[in-house]
Amino acid sequence: MIFKKLFAKEKTAYDLLLADLLSVDPQKVIKTAMIFGKKNHRQAIEPLISVLSSPNEKVRSAAAEALGNLAHYEESAMITPLIEALDDACDEVRFSAALALGKTEDEQALTPLISLLKQDTNPFVRDSAAKALENFYYEESLASLIKALSDNNEMVRSTAAVSLNSIILPDLINPIVKMSILPLIHSLKVIDNKGRCAAAEALGKIGDNRAIKHLERLLNDKKKEVQSAAQSAINNIREIIEYERARNASIDS
Repeated sequence: MIFKKLFAKEKTAYDLLLADLLSVDPQKVIKTAMIFGKKNHRQAIEPLISVLSSPNEKVRSAAAEALGNLAHYEESAMITPLIEALDDACDEVRFSAALALGKTEDEQALTPLISLLKQDTNPFVRDSAAKALENFYYEESLASLIKALSDNNEMVRSTAAVSLNSIILPDLINPIVKMSILPLIHSLKVIDNKGRCAAAEALGKIGDNRAIKHLERLLNDKKKEVQSAAQSAINNIREIIEYERARNASIDS
């Protein structure tokens, strides 16, 4: 009996929130969408999807953000509506939808996110696309992030470096990863501290000798974390080079 009463109270609380989500008051809807996202209500996914078509852009953005917070449920029903939201006229909605799709890690979102990173005119939206792509371990996302290292906005370039570093694996250095060496080296001069640390770490994973002299310049950087990242990358590159040298000598003998 006690359990039934507790369940009834929870159900009543959910029903009240659901009513607020369907309210005509935008502020109430936005607040409720945020609550649903934080309270981890799986059953809220469907109503949140319907709210994505609201005429109010703030409401649509809040719904997209809340769906992103529920992405761990892997509900396929949210993918297409969020992808469609990437074409929304409102920058804030596209921003929230991109981050939400990144959390889903759904392969269907890969091409739309790449297009958003390449074509969107708003740097904050492009930045959200670059951030989202760190969850996609595909050659296409690698290539897209490498191109984004040349974006005309420093914030986007820095996020691209961070995401690129996230998906570069030391034991999987393929030709596309090697294509990032020169762009990463160049980015060391044109991105913020966090981006420089990420670019340095990525270069350390790749292990190309050409990066060492550029990383050595960062040893005198004003930021200690940048100095540390550069030194660690240099050490890694030298270890990789020494390992390759020893392996080749062993093969030749």
